[in-house]
Amino acid sequence: MAIKTSELVGYFASLATAHKKISHVENVSKHFYRMELNEFAAGTAMFNGYNLILEVMPIKYTAPSRDNLFKIREVSFIVVKSIKPNNRHEIDIAFDETEVIVEDILSKLNGYVDVLNTKRIYYDLETVVCEQVSDGKCYGIRCSLDIKNTHSLEIQTANWF
Repeated sequence: MAIKTSELVGYFASLATAHKKISHVENVSKHFYRMELNEFAAGTAMFNGYNLILEVMPIKYTAPSRDNLFKIREVSFIVVKSIKPNNRHEIDIAFDETEVIVEDILSKLNGYVDVLNTKRIYYDLETVVCEQVSDGKCYGIRCSLDIKNTHSLEIQTANWF
């Protein structure tokens, strides 16, 4: 069963809340955001400490045959650390630390199973690409991956007159 967009966003928000370095708490200490890479790169947002940014997730459908459809979300997220003193040593440390957090998130995604709804997040290891990013104040890692779930083409008769 495919994961819905809202469920995936909620899951990433919960990761930001549960990770000790990010420690997102809505309306108290916000460290989880939804924005695009170009918005981040513009440097208009104010970040503090470690932050998890989830980008829009384009969806594509693919099938080796008509009865074996897959729903694939192209998921990209950014983990950044804000740095006040702009020096090379602090920047290198930020890249190292955010890389570890990205690996923590990939490990959690790999082990995710929603027992109640029998949903699971599958991502293709060959699609994982990470790169360093910066807006001049924050430094970190952007990770892109494809999350793949089976999807049924069964007609939902309740949705039709």
